[in-house]
Amino acid sequence: MYEDVCLKRQEEAKLFVVLYQNDRSSDFLRSGALIEDVQRTYGSDTVVAIYTNETFSRARALERGLSLLSGDDLVLFMDVDMIFHPRSLQRVRQNTVKEKSVYFPIVYSLYNPRLLNRTYPDNYSFFTDDIVDEDSGFWRQFGFGIVSLYKSDYVGLGGLNLLISGWGFEDVTFYDNAIKSSLRIVRSVDPNLIHVYHSIECDINLDAAQKTMCLGTQANMLGSLKQLQKVYERYEEVVVS
Repeated sequence: MYEDVCLKRQEEAKLFVVLYQNDRSSDFLRSGALIEDVQRTYGSDTVVAIYTNETFSRARALERGLSLLSGDDLVLFMDVDMIFHPRSLQRVRQNTVKEKSVYFPIVYSLYNPRLLNRTYPDNYSFFTDDIVDEDSGFWRQFGFGIVSLYKSDYVGLGGLNLLISGWGFEDVTFYDNAIKSSLRIVRSVDPNLIHVYHSIECDINLDAAQKTMCLGTQANMLGSLKQLQKVYERYEEVVVS
């Protein structure tokens, strides 16, 4: 996706990928091989891979990437499960102004396709704004993980809480700090920023607030109220018993 959206279109962008090694998955090796292939094709400086064996922490991962940037660089925090479009990059550049504004786009999150009797292909080009409707997914009003700002403004806001490990919550605390600052918060839906559904495992060892947030997100991503009602009606006897 990055190759099609940025490299082939010669966008003024550079990708920094922080890879956490996970012995339980082949994703680490596959991702590394994919990055090396892109580097051979487009040049070694187009994608920068940062490898780590540490315990997963989204905040520390983003901090690792930011350490390689200058204060005048415009930064977009993007998760690996997101689909984006050239129009999304245009909105980032228009809504992010150094020392003036921080952009927190509201992304569209897809529901569990099994509840809709659907299967989603691996090809990212399937996920366009045509799929945005009340049955397929929902606007993630309370998600603040995707954000764009200048590195100098990130530093001025105190950065992410590096003490938070595991799933979630670091984005909420950062958003709170941004609201309290003199920077203008730009918050708007982006139909070209799509979160592709995947299952979420909530670690039993998570902090209480993180665990509550994780379970809430897990439930929200199941399906719309209309779809959940259909499931309930179909299996009402089982649910009641």
